[in-house]
Amino acid sequence: MTSSASFFRLRFEYIILAAIPFLLLFLYSPALNGPFLFDDITNIEKNSSIHIKALSLESLKTAAGGYRPVAEVSFALNYYVNGLSPYWFRTVNIAIHITTAWLLYFFICKTFSLAGENYGSNRLFAAAVCALIWAVHPLQIQSVTYIVQRMNSLAGFFFLLAMLLYIQFRQSNAKIKKIFLFLAFCLSVLLAVKSKPNAVTIFPSLLLYEFIFLRSVKCAAFKNAKNIFAVISLFSAFVLLIYFASRHAASPVPFANLSAWYYGKGFTLTQYLMTEFRVIVFYISLIFCPHPSRLNIDHDISLSKSLFQPETTFLSLFFLLAAIMLAFFYIKKYRMLTFGILWFFINHLVESTIIPLDFIFEHRNYIPSMMFIAGFLSFLARIDKSVFGLAAIFIAATLSVWTFQRNSIWKSGLSLWEDSALKSVKKSRPHENFAYYLEQEGRVKEAVASYKKAIELYPNNPRHAALESHVGDLLAKQGDMQGALEHYSAAFAVDPKSKELLNSLGNFFYRIGAFNKAASFYKEALKTEKKSAILNINLGNVMAAIGETDAALQYYNSAVSLEKTSVEANYNLALLLMRKGELTEAADILKYVLTLNPRLKEAYSTLGIIYEQLNQRDEAIKNYNYALGIDRNFKHARENLERVIKMRSGQHSQ
Repeated sequence: MTSSASFFRLRFEYIILAAIPFLLLFLYSPALNGPFLFDDITNIEKNSSIHIKALSLESLKTAAGGYRPVAEVSFALNYYVNGLSPYWFRTVNIAIHITTAWLLYFFICKTFSLAGENYGSNRLFAAAVCALIWAVHPLQIQSVTYIVQRMNSLAGFFFLLAMLLYIQFRQSNAKIKKIFLFLAFCLSVLLAVKSKPNAVTIFPSLLLYEFIFLRSVKCAAFKNAKNIFAVISLFSAFVLLIYFASRHAASPVPFANLSAWYYGKGFTLTQYLMTEFRVIVFYISLIFCPHPSRLNIDHDISLSKSLFQPETTFLSLFFLLAAIMLAFFYIKKYRMLTFGILWFFINHLVESTIIPLDFIFEHRNYIPSMMFIAGFLSFLARIDKSVFGLAAIFIAATLSVWTFQRNSIWKSGLSLWEDSALKSVKKSRPHENFAYYLEQEGRVKEAVASYKKAIELYPNNPRHAALESHVGDLLAKQGDMQGALEHYSAAFAVDPKSKELLNSLGNFFYRIGAFNKAASFYKEALKTEKKSAILNINLGNVMAAIGETDAALQYYNSAVSLEKTSVEANYNLALLLMRKGELTEAADILKYVLTLNPRLKEAYSTLGIIYEQLNQRDEAIKNYNYALGIDRNFKHARENLERVIKMRSGQHSQ
C-alpha cells in the first residue's frame, strides 16, 4: 500500500513537470506571431552583427561582440536557422523558460531537503507546484514574450544551474567529482553573467544559501564551514564592488565619480534609491496580484523627492525593513520563507539600488521571484497541508488565465502600446510609441494627437524637438501647412541645429514653392552632414525646380556617389539627363533603377517616353505595358500607350 501510494505521488509530481511545456505553449500562443517590439527592433531586427549567413567561429565571434555575448550568440543561431521570424525567436524563449522551470523544481527539492522543515509527503508535490506557479506567473511574460529579454531568462537558467552545481559540490566527498562540479559551476556562473550582468548577484545568493542551509555541511576543501562562509563573503563583496565600479569605467577609483552616473538624468542618487523603495514594494504586490490591468510594458512611477514626498516612500522603506527583520526573526522556524524573502532583495541589488537605469521593468523579477514564490508557498504547505493542493490548483488556474490574457496584448505593437498609453497617462514614451504604430496603420489624425500628448510630456528633452518636427511632417503631408509651420517653429526654438529638422523645413518650403528658402535650409543641414545622400537629392530637386540644371546634376551625382543603390537619386538623375537631351545615358540609368526596384512603374513609363523620342515605338509600347502591368490604372502610361499605338497604326496605314 505504501509503495503504490509513493509511486502515485511520484507520478503526480512528474505529471506536473510534464504538463508545464504544453501549458506554457498554450498560454504564450496569443503572442507567438507578434512582431519584434521595443528593444527587439534595435537588438535583433536591425542588428546586422547577429544576421549570420554561415555557421562559423568568425561569424559567432562577430555576433558575440556586444555587452551580453551568450544571449547575442543565441540570437545569431536563431537567425541562422529560422531567419527573422519572431515566431521562432519566441518559441526558443519559451523552451528556455520551460527548462528553467524544471531546474527550479530540482533546486527547490534540494533546498527543501536541506531546510529540515516538515513537509511530510508533500515535499516533492510542493516543489513541483512552486515551479509550476512561478512558470505560469504573468510577471514572467516580459522575460519570455519580449524577445530581447532572453538575456534575462538565459541568465536565470544558468544562475539556477550554477546554484545546483554548487550544492552538489558542497555535498560531494569524491575529489575528482568535486573538481568537475566546481569547474562546471564556474562555467555556469560565467555563462549567466555573460547572458546578463545582473547575474553577479549569484555570489551574495550563495552566501545567503551557505548561511541558511549549508553551514552544517562539511567540505573537505576547508577545515570548517566558517572558512567557506568567509571566502564567499569576501568574494561576493569584491565582485559586486568591481561590477558597480565598472558602470563608470572612466574612474580608476571605485565610486569616485558616482555622481557622474546621474549626470543629465533629472534626479539624484538619493532620489533614485528612495524611488526604488516604492518600486520594490510594487514588485512584491505584483507577485501577489499580477492582474493584467496592473501589468505594463512601460510603467509610470513618480520620483521620490524626499522620504515624505510622496508619503508612500517612507511607508515603503518601513515595510521593507520590517520584512527583512521578520525574515531574520523567523529564520529558525521558517527557513524557506526567510530565504525566499532575502533572496528577493539580494537579486534586486543590481537593478533596483544605485545604478541609474529605468526606474521599473517587470522582467527584473525573473530571478528574484523564483524563491520568493517558493518561500511563501512552502509556508502555506506547512500551515495547512490538507488544502494546499486545492489552493495550488486555484492559484495556478487564476495565474494561467491572466497570463493568457496579458499575452493577447502582446500580439501587436499597436495593442501593446495602446495598453501602455492608457495606463501610463503621464509618461511620454508610451504615447510616442503608440503614435508610431497608429501612423503605421494609416491612422494619421490619431497619431498626431498621440504625438502631441507625448510632446506635452517631454519638456526640456532632445526628443521634444524631434517629435515637434515629425508632427510638422505629418501635418504638412495632410495639407495643414499652418499647423506644420507652428510645430517646425517650436522644434527650431528647442534645437535649431538638428539636421533632421533643417531637412524637414527644407521639405516644407519646397512643398509650398519657396525654393530659395528650401535650398537655404538644405544647405545649412549639409554643413553638418556632408555625406548625406538625401540632402543632396533634395538640393538637386530644388535646383531642378528653379532651372539650375548644372547645379542639380552636381547634387544628384553626389547623391549617387554617396549611395549607389539609391533608387530616388538614380531616378531623379535620369529625369534630369532626359530633360537635357542625353537620352541614351538616361535610359541606361533607368534600366539600372529597375534592377533595384523592378516594381517602379514610373521608371518604365519614363523609359517609354525616352524610346518614343528615340523613335523606337515598339520599345516604348513594351515599357508602357510593363508600367500598366504593375498598375492598370496608371493614367499617364495608358494615355502615352494609346497615343503611340495610334501613331504606329497611322504610320503602317500610310
